[in-house]
Amino acid sequence: MTRKRLWMNRISGIVCLLLWIALVIFLSGTTGKIAGMALGIMLLVAVIYNLYLPKEVSTHLIIPAYAQKEEKITGRLCISNTGVFPVLSGKVFLQVKKTISGEQEIFSMNIRAAGRKNGAAAFVIDSEYMGFLEITILRVELYSFFGCMKKVTYVNQEKVVMILPQTTELHFPVQNSGAACSFFDEEQSGKKGNGPGEYFGIRPYVDGDSMKLIHWKLTGKTDEYMVKEVEVPMMRMPLIFLETRVEKLDAVVGTHPHEDHIGSLDAIINHFDVDAVYMPKIMHTSKTFEDVLDAVANKGLKIKSPSPGDTIDFNGLEIEVLGPQREYKDFNNNSIVLKVNAGETAFLFTGDAEETAEKDILQADYDLQADVLKVGHHGSSTSSSQAFLQAVKPKYAVISVGVGNSYHHPEEEALQRLQSIGAEIYRTDLQGNIVCTTDGKNIAFNCNSVSGTEVYADAARNNTPAEEVVYIANKKSKKFHLESCASLPDEENRIYLEDREEAISLGYTPCGTCKP
Repeated sequence: MTRKRLWMNRISGIVCLLLWIALVIFLSGTTGKIAGMALGIMLLVAVIYNLYLPKEVSTHLIIPAYAQKEEKITGRLCISNTGVFPVLSGKVFLQVKKTISGEQEIFSMNIRAAGRKNGAAAFVIDSEYMGFLEITILRVELYSFFGCMKKVTYVNQEKVVMILPQTTELHFPVQNSGAACSFFDEEQSGKKGNGPGEYFGIRPYVDGDSMKLIHWKLTGKTDEYMVKEVEVPMMRMPLIFLETRVEKLDAVVGTHPHEDHIGSLDAIINHFDVDAVYMPKIMHTSKTFEDVLDAVANKGLKIKSPSPGDTIDFNGLEIEVLGPQREYKDFNNNSIVLKVNAGETAFLFTGDAEETAEKDILQADYDLQADVLKVGHHGSSTSSSQAFLQAVKPKYAVISVGVGNSYHHPEEEALQRLQSIGAEIYRTDLQGNIVCTTDGKNIAFNCNSVSGTEVYADAARNNTPAEEVVYIANKKSKKFHLESCASLPDEENRIYLEDREEAISLGYTPCGTCKP
């Protein structure tokens, strides 16, 4: 019902009411009494209708929780009338707000519903931009006979729709020998916090297999050459959201060569037109790393290793390289650290950088302040030092961590430090995919931060972390040692290995002194 028509109905109703009163006045006898009683009954019914009806009428929204950019979002406004009186005429006022920009629009919908019946009306909303839409029922207006009386009920019922990028499907070919195998989660050994292992199964040797992949321990027991399976199982395939119209990537960054940071990066490079690939100046012996190198070579590219202080400008989006400040023995500390400045907002991505790398970045005297911090090393206690957090001063801290991981990340110490600076904490193990969007001024998340005791979920087990073990191999003697061994080779002859399995697979034998 339009405003013009509403006022016309009200005027018509008032005119009719005045005419009826005049008729009652001028009529006499039984006829006048009957007319007067009829008028009184009509007024009484109108009053009761206006007072009673809103208590029996409720509204709610049905709308999808997710939609893609530029998709038409169809919602339904449902009205439930449990009363005897019908809803002859009414309006529901809805507000659509874009949480990032703060823009909002108010529109209304006409509603009707018979007595003890339900009604519904459809509406369509455009999703022009990514981010979040808040659809709120502000108020309900119900009109009595002729629209001469109105009853307003304020509702403030809210629904949120997350607008995702348009997506495309990437196909990751996975080969499996068919041999019995155990998956990553069942055998995670080696240095704490380095992510899942590269091997997930064992099979007999076939012609063409690399001797580096022979499982010597098992071979000795079976008197048959046994080889480690290195393909990534299907259960590890990631879901990647990308704009369907994206055909070119200006840059791809692999923070460091651990599988949980560059896994399936080769598929991304192979699928898209990539201008540049950035990775630190360190090598790894894993199959995952080799696949990335092959993908880069097949595209005719060369890996770029950025230096601290370098900046990359993408159409006004400034990306500043803060680390690594030098070459470290540990892969984690060699992580590329990036600060992304988007308008008035800033984001800091630290990879798996630990306290040693953080100290070097602090000494370089960068402006580290950032609104959003991707917490280093999955919330390990060896990262996110107090001094580093004091310099960053993040409003939001996002921890990317697997559910029930064997390293018990995030650790309580790290969580306490994040809380001490007042950061709102988000955890992928508790909240799933975390989407953060900005328009250069405002920042919004697709979920609420964790709070209270939930912040420390599964962290109690982290009070006694496993001891980290470093294996050092000698290039000349082909033996490997513990870090504490008295027979360590000179620095130029050292190779630092992830775990004992890697050392054995590369043909190194254990030192007889330290017996690693």
